[in-house]
Amino acid sequence: MNIDDFVKLAEPFDLVAFARKDVVSKVINVVQSVSIGHETNVSHVGVVVVLGDEKYLWESYYTDKYFGVQTRPLREVLAAETAAGNKVGLCKLTPAAAERITPAAAEECFETLNHRIFNISPLDLIAAAFPILRPLREKINRKLSTYATPGWMFSSEFVAACYIKLGVINDLSDGVADGKILNPKDFIPSDFLGGDVDGLIPFTRPPIWI
Repeated sequence: MNIDDFVKLAEPFDLVAFARKDVVSKVINVVQSVSIGHETNVSHVGVVVVLGDEKYLWESYYTDKYFGVQTRPLREVLAAETAAGNKVGLCKLTPAAAERITPAAAEECFETLNHRIFNISPLDLIAAAFPILRPLREKINRKLSTYATPGWMFSSEFVAACYIKLGVINDLSDGVADGKILNPKDFIPSDFLGGDVDGLIPFTRPPIWI
């Protein structure tokens, strides 16, 4: 698949997965691999949105324009990533997942989450991969307002929050009807592709890579 095919095939709120070669991505992949028990190369995720007549990548990321949740033209992102030797995968929502999304939910999701600040809390990032640290994370977050800022979101946390607001992730997403929805802070990028330690049932097709 080439860039033109990717852009043409991409639909609103499809998942976009990144397999990058930089040092930060390699560190993320090592941490994720230890957490899930097998190797993974997906270190960053975002979703597709359509604004006007153009398709964009919506993600929590750091660029020279913004440090947090933002949109970037999808075609430009794909061109830059492939030029750098990175891989980008399009993970199509399953029909059942796509049918849960309403125009009203999509609008509210974008208005609520766009321009959140990137989450730089080391404890939040590590606790997402290792459940044993989550009680400590919650305890510290309650005491330190710096870490308790609800608007801060790292990439997989943002994507999880997005899918929760859209109704794609719900009470049944972990296979247990217990009235509880998975915590966005507990997601790492590889969780969306299967093998989530919290039991997330995948709701996308396997990635199609360029």
